[in-house]
Amino acid sequence: MENNNNNKPIKKEKSKWVKVTQTVLKSLLLLGLLVGFLGGGLALGMVAASLQDVPELNRDLLESPSLPTKVVDKNGDLIGEAYDQRRVRLNLDEIPQDLLNAFLATEDNSFYSHPGFDIKGLGRAFLSNLQGSTVSGGSTLTQQLAKQVFLDGTKELERKIKELYLAFQIEKTYTKDEIFEFYLNNAIAYRHPDYGLGAGARGIFGKTVDELTLGEMAVLAGVPNLPYTYDPRINRDAAKTRRNHVLSRMYRFGYISQQEFEDAKSEEIVLRSDNQEQASSNIKFHGPYAYAVKSAERILIDIYGYDTETARMAIANHGFTITTTIDSNIQQAAETVMNDSAHYPATRNDGLQAQGSATLIDNKTGEIVALVTGRNAHVTSNASLRPVESFRPLGSSIKPIFSYAPAIEKRVIFPGSVVDDTPIAFKDYWPENYPGVGFNGLVTIRESMRRSLNIPAIQSATLANDRYAQEFARSLGLTEYTDDKVYKQNSLGGIGATNLQMTSAFSAFANGGVQAEAYFISEIKDRNGKVIYSANPEQKVVMSEETAFLISDMLKDVVTSGTGSRIRNHFTKTAAAKTGTSNSAHDGWIVGYTPHYSLGVWVGYDRNDGSVTQHAQYTAPMWGKIMNFVHQDIPNSDFQKPRNIVQVAVSTKSGKLPSPLTPSEYIRTDYFIRGYEPKEVCDAFVEVTICKDTGLLATENTPLHLRETKVMLKPREYLTTTSQWRDGAGRKPKDVDMMAPTEECNMHSGGGGGSTVPSKLTHEFASNGIRLRWEGSSSVAGFNIYRIDGGDVEQLNGRPVTSREFLDDKAKKDNQYTYYVTAVLSDGTETGISNQITVTLPSAVQKINDFKLEEKPTGVEITWGETLNAKQYKILRSTSQNSGFSEITTTNKRAFVDTTVQPNTTYYYRIEAVGAEASPTKSIDYKGPNPGNGNGNGNGNGNGNGDNDDNDDDDNDDND
Repeated sequence: MENNNNNKPIKKEKSKWVKVTQTVLKSLLLLGLLVGFLGGGLALGMVAASLQDVPELNRDLLESPSLPTKVVDKNGDLIGEAYDQRRVRLNLDEIPQDLLNAFLATEDNSFYSHPGFDIKGLGRAFLSNLQGSTVSGGSTLTQQLAKQVFLDGTKELERKIKELYLAFQIEKTYTKDEIFEFYLNNAIAYRHPDYGLGAGARGIFGKTVDELTLGEMAVLAGVPNLPYTYDPRINRDAAKTRRNHVLSRMYRFGYISQQEFEDAKSEEIVLRSDNQEQASSNIKFHGPYAYAVKSAERILIDIYGYDTETARMAIANHGFTITTTIDSNIQQAAETVMNDSAHYPATRNDGLQAQGSATLIDNKTGEIVALVTGRNAHVTSNASLRPVESFRPLGSSIKPIFSYAPAIEKRVIFPGSVVDDTPIAFKDYWPENYPGVGFNGLVTIRESMRRSLNIPAIQSATLANDRYAQEFARSLGLTEYTDDKVYKQNSLGGIGATNLQMTSAFSAFANGGVQAEAYFISEIKDRNGKVIYSANPEQKVVMSEETAFLISDMLKDVVTSGTGSRIRNHFTKTAAAKTGTSNSAHDGWIVGYTPHYSLGVWVGYDRNDGSVTQHAQYTAPMWGKIMNFVHQDIPNSDFQKPRNIVQVAVSTKSGKLPSPLTPSEYIRTDYFIRGYEPKEVCDAFVEVTICKDTGLLATENTPLHLRETKVMLKPREYLTTTSQWRDGAGRKPKDVDMMAPTEECNMHSGGGGGSTVPSKLTHEFASNGIRLRWEGSSSVAGFNIYRIDGGDVEQLNGRPVTSREFLDDKAKKDNQYTYYVTAVLSDGTETGISNQITVTLPSAVQKINDFKLEEKPTGVEITWGETLNAKQYKILRSTSQNSGFSEITTTNKRAFVDTTVQPNTTYYYRIEAVGAEASPTKSIDYKGPNPGNGNGNGNGNGNGNGDNDDNDDDDNDDND
């Protein structure tokens, strides 16, 4: 054995032949002592009886003492230890020589020279027995080792004989250094559960053996004699007295100098501090530790065929090293977030607190990187291991798994597909959306996911087939979705799952449809470092990469603008997530992921005796803060889009290609799988003309100003809720108001079979506008006059007019107007419209189209009507029908008497409004002062009766 301290005495082992010789001689001497002590026959009988049931020298008990099983994180940092005896196994050359000498001086200074027993010590023991005392004392280190490892602790002669026998066996089998090492590791005990020198140093002083002072070494050497008397944590004064005793023996045997002796005695005993206690605590993270131990038990059962108790004992004593997938830095950050009381509802008056759990998984590997089993987790409160053992109702968090992904996988829906969020009823179930949401009518799958609508989720699962949806959920690891649990409520999370199951299922979406089996134990080694178990997690394709991408893209909307938008207050990188609330709000969920990690967060009440309303205000900050820590050094990235994904513009009311009628606000570009893009054109909209008064379809009787042509939803059937629905009766889909009416308006047909409708609307131009005239019933209250200008309908009168004419003095020149008139009945309603007339008020001088010729005693009188915009008129005359017209006068009046005519002469006249073409030609046979047969009415019919239609010229005659 190497000397670790200079100038210190070193015990040397004697040669093997000397040792064997001494062993034989001293064995004979021991037998002689026993015979003399007890009397020959009695001694031999006692020895024979005692050795009949002496334990065999089980080398494993010496070479492989009970050692704690270490649970470590992925980097080898300690998470916790499982043990019956907390022991730190040390090699002899790891122990300072001063510490070895302290034990030799105190317990067995002749250890390296005796054969396993000390003759002087035995003599004192037998002398004590002759004096009537119990056999005691005189035990060497080898005897103490034999007693502690192989025998019970009663101090009886029979046990002493066995102890001696086993000490001989040990001395024959092992070297002194090996025996000393076994003693320091196996035989000495400190306050439970610390066994062995290494555990004592850590437990009392929070140090490793190479960090101890000489005084501390003396304390450790003195405690095992009476652990509950000399332990300084129990009795500091007794410990100091015992320490000084050890130091005095070390000085006495020459192991230390007087100065070292005095200095060590003056040391204050400084115990492990509270901070050291916490830092070196047996369990750093209770949840991961407990899950690791339980998982390791199952692994040992599989490997060795152990039963549960044997597996537990093996973990407590065999010194395994269980390497988990936990990242301690992330675990610590996650626990800090989950322990924050601000992330939970206030504690109730009865003291009940909401609980929580979190599971973080590496999408690519399936490693469980963090596992938070509860709020302020400790062993007692987390015996159930919430994330892995507590099956909680899922609420809407199940929708991507049970409703939408199976339907996309079967290619029956896509994000841009449309379903009807309308009341539906089953035999004993009347589903609703979240309270206050109502029924939204035609909505896309994307919108349904974003807003977490229930009815579309049920319908999507139905489209996929409920059995298939159940199998799909089970393929992702949701074990409770069994054949006897198929019903519509599955779509809404009525069946439970664990946090781990849900997080693992969602990781498949993040990983392009490949689910990396979630695992927690990566490796188990035995006490000698041999690997006895190595994880081989399965990677399986559970859905197409297209389905995984489409779900991820929709769940991104949940985070950016949907029910999980509170996440954005704490995490701004690309993320997809789904919220969920169980019935009565006992459970609140957010399960989501980035391209790198998936995280499930649950908040709720274990006993279902409390509600977590508006849970996202609690779960979203938890989720966001944990993910923000995890991704702080990871560049942002998006989910990889498969090549088979295409974008198509669709109608959000039909899921089909937009038609000319599809309003722009109902057109959205969305993703589809190539080959499944919509081919049909949207038929959800129709163009209808409605009556503004009634909202019903307009008819020919509907006044034009009350007609409105609109693009509306095509009518469809729907249910109206009854009292069986949770939120009450009388509710319909919200887009019912957008549906086109199916009934015609009958308000404007008028009374008496339409006799009150105005008719025979005419117009004439006036110098200050357009004058309208019509015929109408005297039984009506009045009339309304309407003008259409470029499609805009304007009522020209204020109150209904009672006359049958109206002057539009606001008409603009050269504008084309359409006019119609309605009658107003006594109840204030309007009848249908009169005939329509279209009029243009010209700005140019109006051509005269009609005038009269009449013979007068003084000549021919010419008269004509008001001519729009005319200021002066020229009178043209000829005695030939088609030529020879000359101007005979210019006037600003609309009448003229031609006195220059000759009797018995036919005259032809034209009138030209200055600025316009001349009028058509009219003729008169002028008879003179004594007219003949003509009646003088100026109608020029060739017989002195006025117009001669045969001789009238058209407008082109002016070119003759």
